[in-house]
Formats: sequence, structure tokens, C-alpha cells
Amino acid sequence: MTKRDKTSLKNEINTLLPDNSSGQISPSDVRLNIIDTVDSMAGIGSGISPQKGGVAFWRDEGSVAYDSDLIWDSGNVRLGIGKSPSFQLELSQNSAGKPTSTLWSVVSDDRIKREIETIEDGLEKIDKLRPVRFKFVDSFCRNHNIDTTHHQTGFLASEYEKVFPCGVIQTNINVYDDDNHLIADNIKALDAHDVGLYLVAAVKELKQRLDAANEKISELESKIGE
Repeated sequence: MTKRDKTSLKNEINTLLPDNSSGQISPSDVRLNIIDTVDSMAGIGSGISPQKGGVAFWRDEGSVAYDSDLIWDSGNVRLGIGKSPSFQLELSQNSAGKPTSTLWSVVSDDRIKREIETIEDGLEKIDKLRPVRFKFVDSFCRNHNIDTTHHQTGFLASEYEKVFPCGVIQTNINVYDDDNHLIADNIKALDAHDVGLYLVAAVKELKQRLDAANEKISELESKIGE
């Protein structure tokens, strides 16, 4: 981005958002407009010293606000909150919420799906997984605002991908210790979406076995009672 003063920037916004006299949306109707996201910012207006990758906002009262906690990577189209992003959206802390559901909504209409098959090997897949309890190494915790004393639970990506290969990706993220020595390069991340589905399939398999066993028991009890 080339360096522009606040007046020229305001004129540009007013051009993009004309006044209501023309029947279009007025700039005052927009409460907080993102006016620029940049990788290298030279500064906008007085009293603002943006850092690389931050996001600047234009407010109704004519002031420019800069938030260095919002990190925009325009080259890769990624947004980080509190940290430089390695994913399309990345948070610096385990702090996000929704008012009701604990899951994201995804497109799931059967009219746009093909090659639909019922999962039959749920129990076999689930039996191969190893849930673990662990702690992250201290340097990783410090860089990601994680309590070094807190135990985490989950799976190991190297083991998980043997069961669900599509659930593990390479992140191109390198992890260093406090002395800047490489601990792990191109670390793996996993998406445990498949686990819930295969658990449902596994429960259904167990129910079928239980129903068959109960039926057999009933037959034996009938024979004993004869």
C-alpha cells in the first residue's frame, strides 16, 4: 500500500459509498468499515503507527483506528486474531463461542451428493484409535497462550492418519524452542470429524450384536423351560 493521508482516504471512501442524496447507501450508515488490510503499512493519519500485517478501520466520526491484534495475510488470504495466521482463520487462544450449537453448520443436502454408502466398519475403525492425554512442550505453550501445566486430550496425528488419512494435513508450520532451535518442521494438524460418524456406526454395530445375542438367549431360555 502506498502512503495516503486521511483526507484523500476519506474522499476515496465517500466515492465508493456516495451520499444518500443519490439514493444510495451513505457512509454514515456503515458503522465500522474496514478500509485497508495490508502486509506493509506506512501509516495512516497522525498518531498511528501500524505494524506489518495489521488492520486499519475507518470510523464514522472521521478517525482511523488501528488494531494490531488482527493480522491480515493478504498473500495467502488469511486472518489471525492475536497471532500470525497459518490457516484461513486462526485464533491465538482457545476462546470462541456460539450461542447454542457446539458445531459448525455444513452443506449436507442429499441432492448434491453422489456415491452414497453406509459406513459398515465403524467398530473396526474406532478400535484402532488411541485417545491420549498429554501436555504440549513449554515453548509451544508460551507461543500459543497455553497453560504449561494443563493436560490436553486428543489423538496423535501420526497415529490418527493411519486410520483416517484424509483427516490429517501438513501445516507448513515450524516449531522452535526458546533458543530458536527447530523442534519440528511442517507439523501436522488433524480434523476429528470422522470420529463422531464412525462412533455412530460402531454403536449401531454393537446394537445389532446385542440384539442377536438377546435373541439367542431368549431361544435358549425357551428350550430350558420346555
